Order: sequence, then C-alpha cells, then structure tokens
Amino acid sequence: RRHTRCSRDWSSDVCSSDLTTISERLTAQDLSTLLNIYMGKMTDILFDSGGTLDKYIGDAMVAFWGAPLDLSDHAYHAVRGAKLMLESLPEINKEFESRKFPRINVGIGINTGEASVGNMGSNRIFQYTALGDNMNLASRLESLTKEYGVNLMISEFTLGKLGDKAREFKMRPLDLVQVKGKSKAVKIFEIIPNWSVWSKEDALLEKFTDAYERKYLKCRFQEAKTLFDEILFEIPDDKATKRLLKKCEEFLAHPPPENWDGVTIFTTK
Repeated sequence: RRHTRCSRDWSSDVCSSDLTTISERLTAQDLSTLLNIYMGKMTDILFDSGGTLDKYIGDAMVAFWGAPLDLSDHAYHAVRGAKLMLESLPEINKEFESRKFPRINVGIGINTGEASVGNMGSNRIFQYTALGDNMNLASRLESLTKEYGVNLMISEFTLGKLGDKAREFKMRPLDLVQVKGKSKAVKIFEIIPNWSVWSKEDALLEKFTDAYERKYLKCRFQEAKTLFDEILFEIPDDKATKRLLKKCEEFLAHPPPENWDGVTIFTTK
C-alpha cells in the first residue's frame, strides 16, 4: 500500500565506483559478474549497518539511515557503514585480481538533515524513496570526492550529528564549498579508511588541519604553503593538499579581497 510521505531527520549516502570507465574493458558477462560481487558486498554492509537501500543507478548506490524505522545515531551508523564499505575494497579487489578483472575505486558522499520520505511515483508503480535538498547535497559531495582525491566525504551537518562518536573516526577538514544549486557554503571533511596512508600519520593529519584552519583560512598563505609543501614531501600524491597548495600560490601572487571567506565555488554537478 502507499505510505504517507513524512519529513524526518535522516542521513543519506550516495556511493559510486569507477565501473563506468572500466566496463569497456570487460565482456558483458564479466561486467555482470564484477558488478554483482561489488554491489552484493556493498549492499550487505548497508543492511548490516541499519541502512535502507533507495536505489541502484548503474554502478552507483543510493541509501539512507533513519527511515522507514527510526534509528538513533543514524549519522554514526551511516559513516560507520560507509567506512566499512571502503575497508572491504582490498578483499574485493583481491578477488577481482584473481579473476583478471580491473581494480575498482569508490567515492561516497554523506549528508544529514530532513527529507521527504515515502512511496512516490504513479498510481501504477511507486518506490519507497527520499527526496529533498539534503539528498541533493549528498549527491554533490559524492561528485566532489573525485575533485579532492578522497573516498569518503561528509558534510558539517553529518559531523555535527556524530557528537562524541566523531572521535571513533580519523578525519580531516578539506574545504569550505558552495556546490551547484546551493546558496550557502558547507564545510566538508574526509573520513579516513584504515588502509589509507593517512590512517597512520597522526602528526601529518594535525599539520594538515593546522595549515588549513589556522593558516590558510586566516590568510596566512606563506605559512600554509610551507606546511603543505612539507606534507607533500611525505605524501606526494595527495590531491587535497595539492589543491590547497595551488590556492596558496595563487593568493600569494594575487591576494584575495579583504572580505574573502575561504569558500570554493563549484558551478557544475
């Protein structure tokens, strides 16, 4: 039967892989096998963490926590579930290697807030789903994982809902962004999986946070540049650090206006 739509606080997850790129390297049968292995594992972790599958879109999965049943600490369960998805990748890629399949990478965006949740569609067919601006932001964050070279990105709203449980996760601030379709900026953070080089670099994490929050955002660009250079000496391929270093160099050459607020504006999805 059709459920009444309701507005409720929830956490949303948009997870996508790079299967679109690698699909042309596989036969139709191998692609189907690869997709079923990957989606099967991701979906199992989703359900085990208390999440609800909204839909599959090609190689992407849309999910949420907190509906249809109330789930306390839904933001925590969303972040924990997404982190477990990432930490399952080495095992998945090991199996793909044995099958001569390409390795896959994953990008996940998580946001928390109110949404319209319920059965939606026509009189002949409908789907239990969630809609709204907060869902759109989760999708935008998933897209930004590629821009910043990270696998799991959360919004400041999700971080705010984690409370004391945020200490269970290693994370770093990435930027203050205004995504397409939004008039206000949102602070974004990376949640670090246990296989990341950052997971064992507490001192570098603190240096990155210091460079970004206490140097870069305070317009102390030369000091920030020095710290970012030091980080790249240790982790030369870190895209998020490279982005901020480039901005420091640009602002040193052409200082921002006095009312600069540190926001990076994205005009595409």
